[in-house]
Amino acid sequence: MNTQSNPAIAPALQQFYLLRELCDRLESLQAAIVGFDLAGIEHQSAQQLAICAELRALQPPAPESESERGAPRILAAASPAGVTPLGGSIARLAARAHYNGRVCSSLLRRAQRTNGIFLRLLAGAAATYTPAQNLFSAASRKA
Repeated sequence: MNTQSNPAIAPALQQFYLLRELCDRLESLQAAIVGFDLAGIEHQSAQQLAICAELRALQPPAPESESERGAPRILAAASPAGVTPLGGSIARLAARAHYNGRVCSSLLRRAQRTNGIFLRLLAGAAATYTPAQNLFSAASRKA
């Protein structure tokens, strides 16, 4: 693709590559969450933060009326004839990244619920099955 003919293509192409990398990282994060790989989760999260910072730098400033949780803005790869196929690919990648983010969020919530169940189980079992400390010392004194 010739980026010299249209200056809007270069940032859009960079956004395309960053969104594709973000999708890959989100899918790797899903595998790390399912596999309970804490180091993998931390690594993938750090990579995602770096990619999101790069994507944020590419975005034009948001109007003041736009809410913080609004739909993600997508750079349009405009040509004299209108939006190029790159703009459609960017939109599909943004939708895929959004979906993968939601899947990761649900997997993290499930892992959090599982941890909560185990913690409550351990807390309840600790009081029930803890042996009395003075049981043997009291029996030996009576004898």
